[in-house]
Amino acid sequence: MPSAESGPGVTDPHGLGAAVSRLSGSSRKHGYAAFMVLARILEDGEQISVVTSCRFRGAPAALALSDRRLLVVNAREWEPDVLPVGLEPGLTVQGWQDERHAALVFTRDGHELVVDQIGDRAMAQEIAVGVRARVDRDIEPGVGPEIISAVDRDLHGGIATRCVLGRGRCLGRVGSARAEGEQGQGDRG
Repeated sequence: MPSAESGPGVTDPHGLGAAVSRLSGSSRKHGYAAFMVLARILEDGEQISVVTSCRFRGAPAALALSDRRLLVVNAREWEPDVLPVGLEPGLTVQGWQDERHAALVFTRDGHELVVDQIGDRAMAQEIAVGVRARVDRDIEPGVGPEIISAVDRDLHGGIATRCVLGRGRCLGRVGSARAEGEQGQGDRG
């Protein structure tokens, strides 16, 4: 009987397994297939600093920040979407969150990339702060955590806040976006 040779065992040359281990059990389960797609497209020597599961283009997905780029991949059956995003000037990130999920919108030159249903909100915040830090090399130390605390304080008060994490200033409240004339801005997920 022919036998398939066993592989080298568990290897994690990109640090993806370590990054996935930081996620909740439900996020690991939700993103499993997308994490496998992500593992196949990483370049030699590329290291993942943070990853989370999410939804992209209607399918379970993974959003990862590596030492080289931002990657969004989904597990769409038979033809997954793979979208690398360069961490270059002009890229901005906006974050939304409520008591259960977060969403991130990356914008450059009028084009938007939206990922939603991020269950591990802390990972979404870490990705947003990491993207901002790599795009805006001249940021002040400590700006990121101050933004995260401002969002958390508002959430504990029962109000989700939408912040432009790339510039360190809050733009307004998701719950009151329609009242402020920003039709649909808060309904990204």
